[in-house]
Amino acid sequence: MALGVIGQDANQPPATAPSPSAQPSPQDIKINPEEPPPIKQVEPGVLELGNVRLNQAKRSITFPASINMHEGPIEYFLVTSYGKVHESVLKMDVMPYHIHVFALMLNASGADFDALKERFSKLEENEIVPTAELNEMLKAGLFGQPVKMTVRWEKDGQKFEHQAEELFVSNLDGKPMEAGKWFYTGSRVNNSNVFVANQSGDAVTVIGDYGSMVNYIGPGFKNDELWKANVPVLPPINHQVTVTFTFPV
Repeated sequence: MALGVIGQDANQPPATAPSPSAQPSPQDIKINPEEPPPIKQVEPGVLELGNVRLNQAKRSITFPASINMHEGPIEYFLVTSYGKVHESVLKMDVMPYHIHVFALMLNASGADFDALKERFSKLEENEIVPTAELNEMLKAGLFGQPVKMTVRWEKDGQKFEHQAEELFVSNLDGKPMEAGKWFYTGSRVNNSNVFVANQSGDAVTVIGDYGSMVNYIGPGFKNDELWKANVPVLPPINHQVTVTFTFPV
């Protein structure tokens, strides 16, 4: 993929934005590997694409989101406002592909979808992959590379910070998710050259979704009834938060 960086010019007036009717929806945007995305340099080592920011030294990608729901079954950690908002803790008005572009610039490796499809197509309905087998698949790199996700917000003059797994508890025993089990699977581009996470709006899942960019690969993988929101930790619905993906070296 060709990637370009556009330096900001403080003396240059912003370009006139196309009318909303002229802008394709994120679900319909086709990916052209020959056309560099309009990345801007904010300062040395800090780049911006849409409302997504990359810090190259920290190997982090940061963007705004908000609290979407407290109650009900949870299958996603993060979706867009047109994604599966009926079952996600967070929602965002961010194009998933912009996050993915910066992940590629950090050399994030995605999942081996052919191998995963071959294995999971053999599962019976409601069959859960054994933890030991999942661990072997992780060692083989089939799910891509680990990623840490941090959520920050301010409320009543106080600053709060939690790892993504701390925002969930098990429906079985009330315990939080196991740490270190988020993997950047990367989503994929379909036969129509549309980035699947853009099309669905589903960015981060806790139940296994090949169209999402990040999957939770831990105990209960593929169990869509296991997790619920850790409500005592969360701020109110619609409260603004900042999400940061951090990739290991």
